Amino acid sequence: MNPALKKGLAIIGVALLLLIPLAWLHALVSERTALREQAIASVARGWGGRQLLSGPILAIPVTTAAETEHAVTSDWYVLPESMNLDVELTVQAERRKLGVYEVPVYVAKVHVTGQFDLAREVAKLTATSDAIRVHTARGRLILPINDLRGVRKIEMSGTPLTQASFEPGRRPGNRDGVDP
Repeated sequence: MNPALKKGLAIIGVALLLLIPLAWLHALVSERTALREQAIASVARGWGGRQLLSGPILAIPVTTAAETEHAVTSDWYVLPESMNLDVELTVQAERRKLGVYEVPVYVAKVHVTGQFDLAREVAKLTATSDAIRVHTARGRLILPINDLRGVRKIEMSGTPLTQASFEPGRRPGNRDGVDP
């Protein structure tokens, strides 16, 4: 047998033998990565996970009288004419620990201001039909936040609001109030 061929086969054999501990190491790294992701998810469940915040929206009930004498009431959503969103994001000095894993925790102070021109919007809506009744007194202010556990304090015009004054949201068309 050719000596070069022997050397080539030996190198291939050693390379294949080295793949075994490399596979073990890859499995260990994957397991540790999964454990770290579980630790992050556990801290997020208690602290409040990733937040998605939207600007204020007015939801105003509107009744439309149909020709069949049945009135249909649904929400009419009004967006602000102008909106300003200021966010100050800080990393907490104290990191949350779970086992050997340390998870940084972020705090965002969000200041949202918006202005609605409700009279103009109502005039635009009712200009198309006389069968539309707008119930502005029953209007609600919607501030979409995907996880209220992460909310520490909410103020409206300087007045603190409690979480008891909030209700879970629902997607339009979903009558039971529970997101799928």
